[in-house]
Amino acid sequence: MPKKTKTTSKSKKSNKKSKSKTKIVKSKAKTQKKEKLVGVVTHYFDKISVAALKLKAPLSIGDKILFRSHLGDLFEQEVTSMQIEHEPVKKAKKGDEVGIKVIQKVHEGNEIYLVE
Repeated sequence: MPKKTKTTSKSKKSNKKSKSKTKIVKSKAKTQKKEKLVGVVTHYFDKISVAALKLKAPLSIGDKILFRSHLGDLFEQEVTSMQIEHEPVKKAKKGDEVGIKVIQKVHEGNEIYLVE
């Protein structure tokens, strides 16, 4: 009988080893997105959900942008509507002050990044 006990304990040890060998470790690494500072929110019009931006780089309709506060990332959205002096535009250059429709509330000083 003692021999069976020894074989049983060995088989338990070998099972533990085989489980650790077959254990799959999932990688938590995420793909990094390239971000470029495009501008800063200068004003937010809450009734019409429009943010006024001072651009530090060119911006176009269809660009995907990220809003970031001092606390971290807020949200991402695609630029669907953009105006300069109440006139719709498709592109704006560095230094322009534009208004864009936003999907969430933003605050003055929030930074806008172009997501590639």
